[in-house]
Parts: sequence; C-alpha cells; structure tokens
Amino acid sequence: MARSKQAGGLDVGTVAAGLKVIPDGKVVDFVTGILMNDTPEEYVRQNVEMSLVLEYNYPREQIEVEYKIKVGSGTKRVDLALFAPGAPHTQDNIQTIIETKREGTKREDRTDGVDQMKSYMAASLNCQHGMWTNGVDRECFFKNTDRGEFVFIGEPVSM
Repeated sequence: MARSKQAGGLDVGTVAAGLKVIPDGKVVDFVTGILMNDTPEEYVRQNVEMSLVLEYNYPREQIEVEYKIKVGSGTKRVDLALFAPGAPHTQDNIQTIIETKREGTKREDRTDGVDQMKSYMAASLNCQHGMWTNGVDRECFFKNTDRGEFVFIGEPVSM
C-alpha cells in the first residue's frame, strides 16, 4: 500500500477502517499502513513510531520502515531510518537510525545489541544519531569522527 500524498500524510485510522478484518497475527504499521507480523519486536517498533509522530512531530514522510542499507558487501534492514525534510531517501541522507528489539534483548547481544546499530550508523556516512531500544532500555548515540575513526558518544537511559 502506498503512502498518502495529502498534506496530512497517511491516515492509519482510515487505512485500518478500510480493512474488513485485520488478520490474526498482524498489525497495521503506524507509519506505512502496511500489515506487519505481530511480534514482540514489532510491538516495540510500533510504540517508537507512534512516539516519533505523535510526541516528536516527525512527519511520516521522513520515516522509512525496514529500510535497506548496504553494509560491507551485503544488505541489511534498519528498523527505522529518519531523513531530513525533502531529502531523497537514500542511504547517504539518513540522519538517524533506530533499532528496536523485543523486550529482554540485551544491549550486549552479539547480533541484536547496540553494536548492530553502530555498524548500521557507520555504514551510513551522514547518519549522526542512533537509538537502540528493547522497549525497556534505550541507548542513544551521536556519531563523530576522530582522526578518521568513528566515535560513538552516548549513554544508557532507562525508560
């Protein structure tokens, strides 16, 4: 389903109302209106999406869900990529990457922890901000360059 081009953006309520039934095991994505699998990780992502739009006033047009980026010789999907207003949605234009994980995932987890998010930020050269959350714990980072090396500045925050 394509995003609405009207000034107010996508009306998720209208999209959901247009569905006869939301199938078991599915949720309507708050940003895109697309049906997603209802998983513990998706629950966390939906809460972050709602917070970005409703609390922090990010227009849905600046947010990409499960956005593909090139990391090394492969491709990965970042949970949420945020772009500047009017900027083309390319990897070079990502400003913020947000990785959401199911509750209970540890920051130190080798595949799903904070280092995963940092590797995505490093692969997106102009990305300066990143957030990792499992719905309970949250870590926010600022990426800086020191003598050609990326330095991530941040601390854990309890929600």
